[in-house]
Amino acid sequence: MGLNVEYGKLVGACPSRGFDRPVYGVLPDRAYLSACGASQIRLALFLIRRENFMPTSRADVATENASRYLQQLCKHWAHKFPVEFDPHHGAIQLSLGRTVMDADDKALHIAVAADDAASLERLETVVADHIKRFAFREELTFDWQKAA
Repeated sequence: MGLNVEYGKLVGACPSRGFDRPVYGVLPDRAYLSACGASQIRLALFLIRRENFMPTSRADVATENASRYLQQLCKHWAHKFPVEFDPHHGAIQLSLGRTVMDADDKALHIAVAADDAASLERLETVVADHIKRFAFREELTFDWQKAA
C-alpha cells in the first residue's frame, strides 16, 4: 500500500486490493477507505495539513530527455538522501526540503517544498543547477512559480 503526499494532495493506490487508480484530494471514497485503512488515511491527512503551510513552487522544464534527467538526479542524491523513483516519477527528501518530479515526453515537471522562503529559493537553485549540469547538451529554462 503506497500512500504519500505530493503537491499538497493525498496520493495513493491499493493494487493488492484491486484499487490501482491514484486517489487525489483529502476525501477518498468509501471503498478506498475500507480497502486501505483509516489509520493510513489519517496519517496522510496530517502530512497534507503540515505541507499546506510550507512554501512551495513549481517549474515545467521543456525537454525531450525528462526521464533521463529525473533518473540521473535521483541516482545522484540516492547515496545521501531518501529517494524513490521510476522512469516517470521521482521524490527526493533533501535536508533543504522535498523535491517531486514527473517526466513525460515533452517536459520535466518539478515541485519543491521547504520550511521557509529562503530554503525554498535555495532548493530551487540547487535542483536547477544539478539538472543543468546533467543537461549540458541543451539549454534548459527553469521558470519557478510560487504556489498561491
